[in-house]
Amino acid sequence: MALMNKMREITKSVLWIVIVAFIGTIVFAWGMGSFQDASPVRRGVIGMVNDHEISANYFMQLYEEEYSKAIEESPDGEVSEERAKELRDEVWNKLVYELLMADLREKLGIAVSDKELVEFMQRYPLPELRQNPALQTDGEFDYNKYMSALMDPSINWLPIENYARNQLASLKMQRMSIMPYYTTEDDIRRAFADDHITLNLEYLAIPSPEDLQGYEPTEEEIQQYYDENATDLAMVKRPEQKVVLTYAQFWKPLNESYRDSVINELKDLRARVVGGEDFAKLADEYNQDETSGEGGSLPWTKEGEFVKEFNEAIKGLGEGDLSEPFRTPFGYHLVRVDEIREFDDKQTGTKKKNIKARHIMYGLDESDEERTLLMAGLTELRDVEDEEEFIRKAREFGGEVTVKDSINRTSRFEFAGQAASDLSRFSFTNDPGTVSEPLENSRGYLVAYISDVIKPDVPSLEQVRGDIVNILKGMRGVDFAEEEGREFLEQLKSPDQFRPLARSKGYKIYREPEFKKTKFVRQAAGDTPRFAAAAFSLTTENPISEPVRGRGGVYVIHLLERSEFDEDLYQAQRDSIFQKIATEKQNKLFQNWYQKLYENAKIEDYRSEFYTET
Repeated sequence: MALMNKMREITKSVLWIVIVAFIGTIVFAWGMGSFQDASPVRRGVIGMVNDHEISANYFMQLYEEEYSKAIEESPDGEVSEERAKELRDEVWNKLVYELLMADLREKLGIAVSDKELVEFMQRYPLPELRQNPALQTDGEFDYNKYMSALMDPSINWLPIENYARNQLASLKMQRMSIMPYYTTEDDIRRAFADDHITLNLEYLAIPSPEDLQGYEPTEEEIQQYYDENATDLAMVKRPEQKVVLTYAQFWKPLNESYRDSVINELKDLRARVVGGEDFAKLADEYNQDETSGEGGSLPWTKEGEFVKEFNEAIKGLGEGDLSEPFRTPFGYHLVRVDEIREFDDKQTGTKKKNIKARHIMYGLDESDEERTLLMAGLTELRDVEDEEEFIRKAREFGGEVTVKDSINRTSRFEFAGQAASDLSRFSFTNDPGTVSEPLENSRGYLVAYISDVIKPDVPSLEQVRGDIVNILKGMRGVDFAEEEGREFLEQLKSPDQFRPLARSKGYKIYREPEFKKTKFVRQAAGDTPRFAAAAFSLTTENPISEPVRGRGGVYVIHLLERSEFDEDLYQAQRDSIFQKIATEKQNKLFQNWYQKLYENAKIEDYRSEFYTET
């Protein structure tokens, strides 16, 4: 019985197992009855991967599980807002990964036989099972107990079997994705040498002089550098195109008689609760979302992380308090706050709240007639002369106007919700003064006006003249240092005179007694790769380097000793080095392969419609 209980705990608490079980059902959407033809967010969909809808309810359940575990693992029993967002991202990324992999497995016809599954489960027990006390003896995993449990028909292994089958199928795809790679003997020997061969070095650093002997770049030098490096200078001065957007958000027009009746009914329900009736029972009877049957219970949520309208409606409510009826993008709500837990937010140094609430929600009923009138009005916005007229007319039609400064291509356009991808395309493919088509999102319709486009144009010569002068002076300073280094080499008659000659000139000598290719050189910060390449090119026959140019001067390196390639040690470590190289190459190839798979997928992320990031 203890083992069975532990198995149930494991299959509920291990995120990958839960997600794989979810993917296997391919049932993603909330049961929203008559709202199935509504927009995804109104149907309770928090995201889409290709043609698959991810239920907001299911996502929130996964997130709440991870959130609870994070609280248990936290020394002070708290989870910061930043960590909470990381948890949501982790759940989201894992869901996206598994859906993409599931699609690809189906497309490629990759399957796992029962024989393969049995062998895999016998040979590779899940780490969580290895840690199960019921499968241990004296604190150590007991393989015999594990095998006995596998044969026990009273234990439900199906969730873990599905997880293992999924792992095996993914491994097969990974092998397909990394087939082009191979590792040569030279690769292995080079990796061993990089890690084991050491150099005993001494070197001197000759800094660029402060006195450049009156050097000032000529106009020809400045022009030549500008002509050869204008693009790089543009990236330094203005790294990417940005836009300034003015946008108006319009609520979806609703059937007025339906709206009035819903508000009145929610007011009646509120009065019944105030009169003593059970809120949870009323929620089960009247709710039109997936929490019907659960007493309208919502997951624990941090204060401020509900959608905007929800946050405003419950602000200031205490435990047991009821809201007035209010509207969100998902419908009309009546909310009761059940419990509030306060905690100290270490990031902000303020008190924050976790809120447990229930709600009764009625869906939205959009009016076709009102929508037609609104669309006719929004069409007029396309003919405005300037930003001022856009703002005035948008407000006349009931829009909430906002100005967003300096949006770049990497911005997520979270404020646009479902319309984010369409708005991004519009913003970076049109000129200032252009007005978008009405873009539908969960709140209604968004119309944007491009106030300005800040393009990464190549700066004029005069704009970057000062930068170029400083760069050329820096390069000239290194030239002087290199000339000084060459004079030193001309005076150096033999390697054993390196140290005495350096001291006679007042140069400071640095030592690196066990220098490796991968070692950071403090005195050569920023120049380490160039320094290492020069050092490892030295031999006992030619132990002195030419001046090695850096950013603020030059280095002259003297090789004192070089360790030998240990063939016996190499042979002893060869297999492990090969495995390390192979793993690194496989991981890199698979990451590149998955990145392409991700980029080619159609992924819609509506989380901003459900969570307010602070």
